[in-house]
Amino acid sequence: MGYILPLEKAPDLPAILLKIGFFRTPAMVALATRTPLLFFIAWVAGGLITLIGALTFAEIGARFPEPGSYYQVVASTYGSLLAFMLN
Repeated sequence: MGYILPLEKAPDLPAILLKIGFFRTPAMVALATRTPLLFFIAWVAGGLITLIGALTFAEIGARFPEPGSYYQVVASTYGSLLAFMLN
């Protein structure tokens, strides 16, 4: 019972990585902005950018409900090279 296999800890890895980002990043941004108003403006702007990105992917998924639809949309619009680089 004292030895833990690496595969036994694999489910914990995403939680560990997310916790580091959630707790470290806001503190670094707060130190860089130096005022609470700028910190909250940056927080709201980041949230809006994330929301726009999520809605974009949701719209692509709803219009083209097949695997690889994001690649197909970008390839038909901008070319296969850019689609390959963005995937």
